[in-house]
Amino acid sequence: MKVALFTAGVLPVPPTKGGAVENLVQMLVEENEIHQSAEFTVLSIHDEIAVSASSVYRFSKFHFIKFPLVVKSADVIIYRIARLIFPSKALSFRMILSRLWYIKKSRDFFLQNDFHFIVAENHPSLFLVMKDRRMKRHYGGKFLYHAHNEPNGSFLCKKQIEQCPKVLTVSNFISESWRKSYPNGQAEYVFVPNGIDIALFSQEVPPDDEDTLRKELGISEKDFTIIFAGRLVEGKGILQLARVFASLPIKEKRLLIVGSAFFGTGEKTPVQKKLEEILAPCQEKVVFTGYVPYQDIWKYYKISSVAGFVPIWNEPGALTNIEAQASSLPVVTTTSGGIPEYSNPESQILLPIDEKLEQNLYNKLMWLQENPKICQEIGRRNFEFAQQFSKENFYKNFLHALEPAHE
Repeated sequence: MKVALFTAGVLPVPPTKGGAVENLVQMLVEENEIHQSAEFTVLSIHDEIAVSASSVYRFSKFHFIKFPLVVKSADVIIYRIARLIFPSKALSFRMILSRLWYIKKSRDFFLQNDFHFIVAENHPSLFLVMKDRRMKRHYGGKFLYHAHNEPNGSFLCKKQIEQCPKVLTVSNFISESWRKSYPNGQAEYVFVPNGIDIALFSQEVPPDDEDTLRKELGISEKDFTIIFAGRLVEGKGILQLARVFASLPIKEKRLLIVGSAFFGTGEKTPVQKKLEEILAPCQEKVVFTGYVPYQDIWKYYKISSVAGFVPIWNEPGALTNIEAQASSLPVVTTTSGGIPEYSNPESQILLPIDEKLEQNLYNKLMWLQENPKICQEIGRRNFEFAQQFSKENFYKNFLHALEPAHE
């Protein structure tokens, strides 16, 4: 089966610059090297390091698309103007011409080849290729979509989205969101649970390495360490977590924020400024790691006591939730979006998103800190639950979802 993995055109694959969806695509490529059940062709923006990294794969091909200098230069000008006129929406204008170039070149590539399926990854603008009559004629029943988020605009592709025969989704919550947004669509919705490298997150840190990491971060074994991994945006619940952490009457506590640099850095967003204000009284107990390569994030889970992920928006189905469970951590989270679908019914700590969220979060964190044996048992049960979200299962479920529905 020849499958084109049509990435969003924002970050490269292999994921040399990060990206949750890009890492999931990479996982499919790596598993295919083992099982060889498909012939993947990955469409990606050009990146020299990614091109080099792609050369090791025997059962997947990569098609890299370069942006001409004139296109990149024009995008810089457009972005600068947008920052002056629409400062709150400027990021939406950052790669307009580059994206159109990427989509045009991808369309040309598809027409020069023949795939059993094209799977567009998580950006509705990719449906623009299906506006071409030749694409519709050749790939009308073969152009599928992999939805990692709720619908957020059709990019003038409402008709093409409604004609999509199948949408793979990361949770039943996302399936329902798309079904409601496109009630006239003909798509079959298939839930394909996300996966992670279970072996990576379940391994133990060698004692010497753990000691070194703890010293670097200023975290002792006695500290009650709450880990947060994710973007510093309001929807992730970071402000709620920060306020609760600051109020915890625990002397030996740490808030470990993975993936972001903060104190002492340059220009800050409104959320970052608010975060700085909240955490100022306990700044010495907060650790910002800065960028951490994905292959090293597991070590930070392993030196933590509990994961605090409390999104207040509709979370599709957070990978961090699975990562923390695979690391044998208790996870305090919310009933947001698809999170319940990725939480162990026997050990979940799900908080409703209401006016009592911070009080409930405070109570649960204090309870976990005061009951280390319960904390350990919850972590054990979470580890067992997380096994179903392996990269092997993700690969198999993804390919199975491409098969025609059985009557």
